[in-house]
This record gives sequence, structure tokens and C-alpha cells, in this order.
Amino acid sequence: MSDEAAEAMLPAGFEPLVIRSGFVGLIGPFYIRRPSESAADDVAYGFRTRAAHGNVNGVLHGGSIFAFADTIAGQYIIAQLGRVCATISMTSNFMASGQPGAWLEARPRLVKATRSLCYVTVDITADAVPVYGANAVFKLFGPVAGQPAEGGV
Repeated sequence: MSDEAAEAMLPAGFEPLVIRSGFVGLIGPFYIRRPSESAADDVAYGFRTRAAHGNVNGVLHGGSIFAFADTIAGQYIIAQLGRVCATISMTSNFMASGQPGAWLEARPRLVKATRSLCYVTVDITADAVPVYGANAVFKLFGPVAGQPAEGGV
């Protein structure tokens, strides 16, 4: 499926996420649904999987789901805290399989941020069926270029 065809099949409210280079350029493109003012913490990220995201068993490869979760957790931290970050650890729980062609949707949540660490959870569904959950720890670095660090952390 082409990127253009995937964008034509986006759920309501999703728009392209600006990162499309490097590894993300190979596994994406990814999309974001920004939160409304009434639900400021209801951000969601998503992408339409393709055959290339599958494994020899005909289901989504766990590595493709993990890579999506890891990328989205980092993007979420950057958006929430305005800080550059890197993954220290991520615990993965695979709950079900998804099929290539499924819409994966991730819901990250900031659990805690200190001066140097950030704790995040990520829940992922495939076509609205829960397939994956993660608990992650990220190292926080300085502010994103051109932005001051937020939140006093």
C-alpha cells in the first residue's frame, strides 16, 4: 500500500506526523491525532501496517509493533516535556496478534518525570483490539533545539 493510499484511509482527526526520515521512514509513515481542549491528555498516534510489517506466520511482527511503541513514546516525551530523550528500557507485553493492513493506534501516558528520567506507558490496539502494552524508561537530555525545557524537571 502506498503512503498516499494509507493517508486516504486515515481515521477521523489523524494528520501526518512530521518525522519521515531515518528508520521511521522505513516503517512508517506515522500519524497523530492531537488532543482536544476538553481532553488534553487524549493524544493518539497511529499507522496503517503493510505486508512488510508481517512475519512468516502471517501476522504483524512483534518488532514492528515494538518499534512503533518506542518511536511514539519518544515523540510523546518530546511533545510533553520539550526535551530530547533516549530509551533506557522498555518492557513489552504482547496480548494478541494483528494482521498486516491493520490500523495500529498507540495511546502513550506520562507516568512520572524527574530531572533526568521519564517513565511512560504505551497501549496499542490493532483495528481497536488490544495487542500490546509497554512500560518504558527514557533518559532525558537538554531541550529540543529552539525550545526551552518545560515543567521544571
